[in-house]
Amino acid sequence: MPSKKAQAVVIDLFFALIIFIITLSFVVGTYGHNVLRLEYDTNYGLLMLKAFDITEMLTKSEGIPIDWNVSSVQAIGLASNDRVLSTEKITRLSNISYNKSRELFGIVGKEFFLQIRDLYNVNLFEAGISPLEGNTCGDNYEAVTLRRFAVWEGQTVILHFTLWDDLCAHNGSAGRLFVGSIQKYSGVPAIAFEEDNDPSWTTQVQTNNDFQYATAVDESLYKPDYIQFDFPNLGITSNKAVMNATFKVWHREYLAGGTLPASEVSRHEIQCWNGNWISLGAYNSNVQNVSFAEHSAAISSCITSVSLANNINIRMTYDPAFDAGGTQDIDYAEVIVNAA
Repeated sequence: MPSKKAQAVVIDLFFALIIFIITLSFVVGTYGHNVLRLEYDTNYGLLMLKAFDITEMLTKSEGIPIDWNVSSVQAIGLASNDRVLSTEKITRLSNISYNKSRELFGIVGKEFFLQIRDLYNVNLFEAGISPLEGNTCGDNYEAVTLRRFAVWEGQTVILHFTLWDDLCAHNGSAGRLFVGSIQKYSGVPAIAFEEDNDPSWTTQVQTNNDFQYATAVDESLYKPDYIQFDFPNLGITSNKAVMNATFKVWHREYLAGGTLPASEVSRHEIQCWNGNWISLGAYNSNVQNVSFAEHSAAISSCITSVSLANNINIRMTYDPAFDAGGTQDIDYAEVIVNAA
């Protein structure tokens, strides 16, 4: 019969073995987790670096060669200048097959999804395959998305580029390509007039720096006068969507004998017609009475449809001096509408 001492040794060895097994299991499990985590971080970092290189090329480079086309392209670049995108090159990209695009990006075996959106999140262009569409592996994929600001057809846009990898087979022809591009429409007033139709201007406000300008005179001490600009049909077709709109005017003013009350926006503001006259805020004063200065006003909150864009009416109130006799000289006025 074993002694009590021997029994104690066996029990100690038994507990030691259990502790060793538990510790070893923990170490192995932790090691395995860390290895998987390291592998994930490494893959994620490589995706991020590659996506960074691609978006740099797309937004800053003209590509190789700089006048590349579908047959000659060696590297895809969408820029005409740094962060200024070329509609012609975006159109060319839309004609390159998905698999060919992956080869040029150097991401064979991975997937990409490219979108160009305006600041209202309207999608203007897309190419590639979204990981959220037709993904046969469900949520089992790794993806990184980078965003770059750029300018396209005169407006700020955001390029979204997603690089992803789920080790699944995908149909390269499933890439959704060219959607649309932005077009710029602009025009000068068909007619402009002071609120009492005297004076009524037709040519003086249509040519910049031609040494001809129109002068409106404030006749009242109380309510502000205004100048109205009625613009012609810009020819925007009904299938377009208005992205943004801007009113520009080159002006100078004389305050007569009064003062300039900064708090009185209504006596110094831009108004826009969309069924009612709405205020777009005060414009900058130019009281030097020597040279004309440009003021630019965003009118997108007013011009929200093609029908409104093809019939723009703007009022510019004047009378910041609380005194009769003040004048507003207008050298040129213009509206610019971007639509896609």
